Amino acid sequence: MNARGTGTAWSSETGTRSSQNTPTVHTVSPTYGGLYSVVSATQWIVSDSFLNLEQFLINEIAAESAVALEAAIVDGDGTDKPTGFLQATTTTTDDATRTFGELQYVASGNATAIPHNPATPVHGGDVLLDVVDALRVPYRRSASWVMNRSTRTTIAKWKDADERHILTPGMGGSPDTLFLGQSTFLYKRHGTV
Repeated sequence: MNARGTGTAWSSETGTRSSQNTPTVHTVSPTYGGLYSVVSATQWIVSDSFLNLEQFLINEIAAESAVALEAAIVDGDGTDKPTGFLQATTTTTDDATRTFGELQYVASGNATAIPHNPATPVHGGDVLLDVVDALRVPYRRSASWVMNRSTRTTIAKWKDADERHILTPGMGGSPDTLFLGQSTFLYKRHGTV
């Protein structure tokens, strides 16, 4: 994993050039496991079924596997499955000084909810903008929000000063967006956490 650190410097066409810092590279050891499903069907149900039982089982296994995989990627404990990103050590330290492997968070000022009262200086939308601002500029363009259903419901009710909802539902298969009037940030649904 590239931890960056490459140095740069300016020089005139004929000026001297000195060696710059090289990037730091870290080894990342992912955790593995095999996701499986064992289902059984008797010959009687196969013979008497009016639907394509094989396709039904394939669809059910695929749907449940997607839910299990998504949950592991977010909060998996690393035992015979992926280690979820929420299992990382967390800190408020920014990219420039944060230890490799730590996950930066932006404190909302409330341990159980994002405070939201448009009449106060700490507004929920402002907290979300603080999160966006903490993200390194190169990552902002393709960044996505990951949140559970109850957080999405809470944020979907928030409005800006012009009474526009800050979360705009996507149309025609496009993702929902946050802050459409300023910068657009995609929101990825995550309904299993």
